[in-house]
Amino acid sequence: MFKVFIDKKIVAILILSIIYLVLLIVDVPFMRGIYDPIFPSNWPYYYVNTWAKIWMPITSYLITVIFFLWGYKNVFKLNFRSKVFYWLFFILSFFVLQISYVYFSRFGITVLFQRIVNPGMNGYFSSAVRVETNQYLRDFSDTIDTLDQHARDHPPGSVLFIKSVNSIVEKLHIGTALIDAIPLPDGDVRIYWDALSVNERISAILLAVFYHLVAASNVLLFYILSKIFFKPKIALSLAFLSGFIPSISFFALKFDPFYLALLLIAAIFFINAVKNNSQRLFYLAGATSSVGLFFSYSIIPALATLYIFLILIRRKKFSTLLDDTVRLSIGFLIPILLFSFLGYNSFSAFFPIVNNQAPRSYLQWALYNPFDFFQYFGVSLACLFFICVKSIFKSENNELLKKMMISFSSFFVLLILSGISRAEVGRIWMPLMIFPLLAIGSYKKLSIKFVIMISVLLFIQSIIMTEFWVPVW
Repeated sequence: MFKVFIDKKIVAILILSIIYLVLLIVDVPFMRGIYDPIFPSNWPYYYVNTWAKIWMPITSYLITVIFFLWGYKNVFKLNFRSKVFYWLFFILSFFVLQISYVYFSRFGITVLFQRIVNPGMNGYFSSAVRVETNQYLRDFSDTIDTLDQHARDHPPGSVLFIKSVNSIVEKLHIGTALIDAIPLPDGDVRIYWDALSVNERISAILLAVFYHLVAASNVLLFYILSKIFFKPKIALSLAFLSGFIPSISFFALKFDPFYLALLLIAAIFFINAVKNNSQRLFYLAGATSSVGLFFSYSIIPALATLYIFLILIRRKKFSTLLDDTVRLSIGFLIPILLFSFLGYNSFSAFFPIVNNQAPRSYLQWALYNPFDFFQYFGVSLACLFFICVKSIFKSENNELLKKMMISFSSFFVLLILSGISRAEVGRIWMPLMIFPLLAIGSYKKLSIKFVIMISVLLFIQSIIMTEFWVPVW
């Protein structure tokens, strides 16, 4: 065990992580964002002592580690049925871990309900309960400014998904069956509770559970994606670490991890299509990307990174690149045509959505965004990424990964300089985090002890941010 800690790079990661955590606790200026007089942008610093509840996150973390350690030694020897059960329990352990962060926070578990229904905190649910599906889609460009909070700057997919859940709960009378088992909330939450119907209350609770389940399930998608580049044990290590990325846990009460899931599925299709020259998978990659854009434009940077990756792979085969692009485009257009039959014009809706982005100053956010992105990625992971990316560029091995990192690094710089996103990139650019995570798989000393050490640092970062910030709630 001692040998793990004498490596200079590991010592550097430990020191930088500790310095960062200390700076968070003492509230050094600009750690939580930049003050912007045009539009509020920095997360509040608000310490409330909840250390008496730390037992649940610690217990949840230890259970998750136990599942990982057991899986690292045994899961690859299991039959298909046993693997399914293992992944179900592994995902469930991350679900409980994320819920434990909510429990540990000063707001407690009732924020699961409030975060969904409060129009000033989310906006999707409150918008969904009052729009009519056909009219909403047909008149989207005119309706969008009447919606609440995040529903104003996103395509209609999230609102329609919530509306569908509300409809299913109502038709199946799930609310009547479950409402008596739910304790009545108090305080400010009670106001929102009383304003909703029985079915809407249950829908909101189910949605909160669903969001966190999706966020936890992303570990499986990370594993499938990582296996394209690495051996199964490294892929499992990356999947394990992905479950501790602060951004995913902190924004699980929004739709953002769901957008990440859509991007991960598209990326799995896309990279497998490139690697195996599969025509069918290019169509699927295009279609999945299009569906993802029906929910959020935040996946566009990651999709652009994937396409640059394709260009790098096919740079000497223009005809093949053209064929692949055509197949991607056909797959991409199929969902758009289906949406148009429902009355939604994807092209005319683009600018009203983009125009609702917050107007903040350019220069200070161009400087701050990289820091914000990597702190929400996780400081220890960020340090490891910068260590790995240099060696990847120099290496002659794993050309797929090398070209992927060239694609990510170049587009990431262009994205920062463009000033398209100004603040909250730790949330908005979450889909881009798949690329630096993949880079970490190339680290030659990615032993099981080292992976556990990184997970401890990420876990502590999440606890400190939950206790001293208001990054989500």
